Amino acid sequence: MENFTPNPGGFDQPAATQPATASPAVGSSGEQGFVAHKSRFKFHVGNKAIYIFFGILVLLSLGSSAYILTLPTKQSVGAAAPAANSIVLPTVVLPTEAAAPSQNVLALKPTATPTPRPSLAGWKLFTNTTFGYSIQYPPDWSASQSATSDPKIPSFLVFNPTNATGGAMMAITISSTTRTYQEQLALGPSATTPITVASVSATKSQLQNSDGVVSVQVVLPYKPTQTIVFVAQKQFEDTLTNMLSTFKFLQ
Repeated sequence: MENFTPNPGGFDQPAATQPATASPAVGSSGEQGFVAHKSRFKFHVGNKAIYIFFGILVLLSLGSSAYILTLPTKQSVGAAAPAANSIVLPTVVLPTEAAAPSQNVLALKPTATPTPRPSLAGWKLFTNTTFGYSIQYPPDWSASQSATSDPKIPSFLVFNPTNATGGAMMAITISSTTRTYQEQLALGPSATTPITVASVSATKSQLQNSDGVVSVQVVLPYKPTQTIVFVAQKQFEDTLTNMLSTFKFLQ
C-alpha cells in the first residue's frame, strides 16, 4: 500500500518510492568467508599443479640428456645404419692364406744318426806287460814288434792287415816313448783336437810326410816320463778308433 504525504499544492502525491534494500540474511558473512577460503584453496591447488607439471618437465629433460650422453659418441666411418625395411645379410668371413714362416725362424735340422759301433767279437788281444796296457785288433790283422832308430822309443808295435803289401805294411803303429806328454806334443803339428782314451784326456792331430801320405796321430799321457803314441794311415782311421775303444791300462 502506497504512502501519501501532504502536498502544499493541495494534491496528495505518493511519496517517492525508495528502492528496497534486501536485508542481509542471517549467516551471510559466514558464506562470504567460505567463498574466499575456497578461492584461495583453488589458487594454491592451481599453483601446485603448475609446479608439479614443470618439475616433471625438468625430470624428463634431465633423463633425456643423461640417455643421450651415454650413447656412443663415435661411429665407424662409412658404416651406415641399416634402413628399417632393409634385410641385413650375415657377414661371410673368407679363409685367408696361411702366412709364410718368418725368415728368422730357424729351420729344424735332422739329427745325425750315430754310426753304429761294429761288433768286436773275435778280435784279438795284445798285452804289453812292460808298459802296462792291452788293446784289441781285428782278427784278420797281425801284430809285431819292430825296432826303431829313436833311443827314446823302446817299444814300437806295428799292426797290419794280413793281406797288406807295400805302403800298408805300417797301417797302425803304437809307440811307447820316454818323452813327456808336452815334449811329444811339441814334435807334432800345432792344430790338435782333444779326445778321451780310457778315461784319460788325449790329443788328436793330422800328419803328412814328405811323400804326401796323410796319417792320424793320437798322443796319450801315461806316466810323468812316459807317453803312448798311436799313428794310423788315413784310410785306417776308423780301425784305429775302434781299437782305441778297447784300450786299457793294466795298472
